[in-house]
Amino acid sequence: FQPIIDVAANQIHHFEALSRFTSDRPTQELIQMAEQSGLVEDLDLVVLDMVIESIRQRRGTGWIHTVAANVSARTVESTMYKDAILETLGNAKKYTSQLMLELTETVAIDDFGKLDDHLGALQKAGCRICIDDVGAGTTSFETLISLPADFMKLDGGLLNRAKEQKAARDAVGAIAEMCRARRIPIIAEHIED
Repeated sequence: FQPIIDVAANQIHHFEALSRFTSDRPTQELIQMAEQSGLVEDLDLVVLDMVIESIRQRRGTGWIHTVAANVSARTVESTMYKDAILETLGNAKKYTSQLMLELTETVAIDDFGKLDDHLGALQKAGCRICIDDVGAGTTSFETLISLPADFMKLDGGLLNRAKEQKAARDAVGAIAEMCRARRIPIIAEHIED
């Protein structure tokens, strides 16, 4: 788990569960291969089960932190897999308050209406939703405008470019303003320095 720090409070806000594979290929490349081959839904469910099990084991020691698990927009967009996630959450109700799903959008979203409904159902089941990598890849303004979210996570690459490029700073400002207007807190990647 990687800690995500609340800078203002100077404490851990939550942890992110990072997937790591025993392969010479980068993790992101393997996840993209899973998306392209139609296996990402299965991967997402395995990771979700592992995160819930980890929360269950640690909770017995008094551990109360939230853990974010990445889930592909493609997975949540699928009715079958949305139902499987809801079933998993239903079997782990006492742990959902410690679970956050980070929606990754490495492939374009086909149906925003369906995704909106599915994310709403997941929130109703007690899960918090974070839109991951805002400002990168295929994340669109439609994502920022339409989807229910408890948090937006700004892409670290965009923030790194913002140090040098005015256009990137302007993009960060526009995203921040949209989040302020929707009262959605922002999580920023790569701000260690």
